[in-house]
Amino acid sequence: MALANYINSNFTSIDDLQFVNAKVDALGALNEQVRKIVADKLSGLEGAPSGGETEPELDKSKLNDAVEKIISVVSVVTTLDDLKESYDNVTALLHEFGDVPVLRELQIQIKKKQVAEIQKEYLLKCQQIETKLASNTSLEDLRSLSSDVTESNAPELISQLEHEISRRKEKFVDELRQLVKESRWLNKATVTKEALSLIAEVTEKLIQLQAIRNTPSYPGTWWAMECLLEPLNTRFHYHFDTPNKDTNKLSKPEWALSFVENCLEDSLPVINIIVEEPFKKVGKVGTYEAITTLLVPVRNKMNKVIQVINTNLKSEYDNKVREKYGVLLSHLIFELSTFDQRLRNKYKYNPYSTISATPAKEKWTGITGDILLDEHNRAFESWLEFEKTLAIKRFNNEIMSANDWMKIDFDYQPNKRTGKDTTVSMKYLRPTFSAYGLVKLVENLNSHVQTLSIVKFQLKYVSSIQLHLLDLYLEQLIQQHKQLTDKNTKSVLTMIPGGIDTDTKSVNKRETEVITSLEKLTEIYCSTKFVGDGIEKWNAEIVFVQLWKMYQSFTTPTSDLERDEGLFSAISNKFEELLDRTLHSYLGILRVEIKQLLKPYVNTGRWDSDLDAQESDIVPSPNLAPLINTLPTYLDIVEKSVSRIDYFAVTNMAVTVISDLLYEYVITNNRFSKVGVRQLISDFNYLVSFLHATLLLNTRRSSSITRFDDYTLSNDGNRSYVKVVQAIDVLDSVSSSKAAMIRTQRNALDKLRSDYGHGIDALSNGEVLDLLGRIQL
Repeated sequence: MALANYINSNFTSIDDLQFVNAKVDALGALNEQVRKIVADKLSGLEGAPSGGETEPELDKSKLNDAVEKIISVVSVVTTLDDLKESYDNVTALLHEFGDVPVLRELQIQIKKKQVAEIQKEYLLKCQQIETKLASNTSLEDLRSLSSDVTESNAPELISQLEHEISRRKEKFVDELRQLVKESRWLNKATVTKEALSLIAEVTEKLIQLQAIRNTPSYPGTWWAMECLLEPLNTRFHYHFDTPNKDTNKLSKPEWALSFVENCLEDSLPVINIIVEEPFKKVGKVGTYEAITTLLVPVRNKMNKVIQVINTNLKSEYDNKVREKYGVLLSHLIFELSTFDQRLRNKYKYNPYSTISATPAKEKWTGITGDILLDEHNRAFESWLEFEKTLAIKRFNNEIMSANDWMKIDFDYQPNKRTGKDTTVSMKYLRPTFSAYGLVKLVENLNSHVQTLSIVKFQLKYVSSIQLHLLDLYLEQLIQQHKQLTDKNTKSVLTMIPGGIDTDTKSVNKRETEVITSLEKLTEIYCSTKFVGDGIEKWNAEIVFVQLWKMYQSFTTPTSDLERDEGLFSAISNKFEELLDRTLHSYLGILRVEIKQLLKPYVNTGRWDSDLDAQESDIVPSPNLAPLINTLPTYLDIVEKSVSRIDYFAVTNMAVTVISDLLYEYVITNNRFSKVGVRQLISDFNYLVSFLHATLLLNTRRSSSITRFDDYTLSNDGNRSYVKVVQAIDVLDSVSSSKAAMIRTQRNALDKLRSDYGHGIDALSNGEVLDLLGRIQL
């Protein structure tokens, strides 16, 4: 059988017989070579002979089996039609018997034959495709051929296919244009059903043809839509691209946009009759494709407008003219953005949407985005520069240059529009004129941000304009605060031993200076707080929350970024820092002035008097009058300007300062007789009775506080105030003998605490013992 196969494969013609002797010799040589290789292989398998030993004889049966296997496999390989199987068989022999040259050569020849077969199959397929392309193939077959051509990756076939598509496109386009021209198909009164049927037929063919290899993506358009809407585009060019035409005004881009909207309103129902079904077959939405086509002349028109405006902005040196073109640019951006929004709202337009239920792969940024993203016209950079220049100009000229820019607007009523009782507005912070103007300016600019649908442009706008303006204003407030603190340094030094002596100043002059400082400080506080509250509100608005999340998504996290909680967080923190410094300045002024006002009382007090006095003989010290008469004037400046919670914070400081001074300079700096304790009680009650409304004290017991509509904010729990109250209570209720006994007994102090409802919890053990030691015998 092997011999027959060999003869059949090597002697296929009479001329092959002349090589019979050579073939026989080749077979003999092959036989010997195979035997030798197999013998070597088998010898290796049985182990190499050790030195000095005789090489063992080969197993003749194994040798014959190996030779027979190789000859058999080679014979089978020559008859197999499956070249891969032949290649695998030869490869297996090479793995078993080593690198036999004749087998290696046979493997190479089979590989070459495989390549030749692939090439033959490829050429045959190309020939078939070429034949089909040459014939009048249907659109469906042409689509199938397109897939085959793509798989073949043959440049010649691709070129031929594209040529065929181009040929048919030209034919269908000419046919459709002629039908559109003759039928005036967008005129409902004149177009016939027969004309619409013909138009629909050609339209569908043209859509199917383009879908084969030229499906457009936005802003690209369909050939069929270009033909169908050519009458509308021609009218658009006539009205809005013709020089010196009344409708072609640089200042009226909204006219062109209204034209497109009117065209859609009038013609879209007829357009959809023709295109809706054909577009569904290719997975598109007819209405969206019609809008995309109508946007082409709009986009071209607006780009020309941008070029004219940019040219004048760059070449014009007259600021008034530059501002004129800047206003035109802002007007254009505004009109485009509102036009985009109307298309989204009315038609749900998104050119990236398809008829499938899956969400659109992209969000349409609008004609506004098309214009601003065009790197050639640099529209966004020009617009941003103008918006920034105009905003800074308004900031400087209308807000900061006013004489009363740091004055508080006491007529400000946040609830005026709601019709609420205006007396309730006492609860609210009064802004300065500059703070109110800045907040309104930034809110106006924030509305411009929402017209932009591109994140990077929104971020640039906010960082370049709003955040910049807030930084400029913050710098002014910091400078005002620094000037005030520098001015008050001299007053602070008067309380330091060896400081500058100002005792020669009149009381009235000093009071005037303090009032001026408090007014200035309150203006700084109100400005900082009002703008800070605005920043906090903007930070929570949905547009800026989403913008911040987008910014975080493509920004490498940093420690500063992780601490921030919004787009305005960094500047908000700076305003909070200034607010804290302002409150600290309030504390500084109160500490200095209250100490100065209490100085006569502290210096003239006699607490260890042993004179027996009746209750009726004890009257409040007249030296409390400076504090009682002056402090309400100071705090009224704050109260009428800030909110309840802010006023509470300031009064809490004042209560703390007064209480600390009484405790440190009166209670813990003197010894007290019974008369002295009664005098202290009289003075303290007198002080509280006159200042309780101003300082929000005794709010739970008093009905005379009319400044606020509730008493939830109270300084009754102020730790320093409670400490003084409890200290006076102990001085008044413990005799000198009991005090001496308690000081000598270890557990007596705990017993003393238990005697009081408040447990003297505001004082430490050491402070209680010190207090007991001040009770005079």
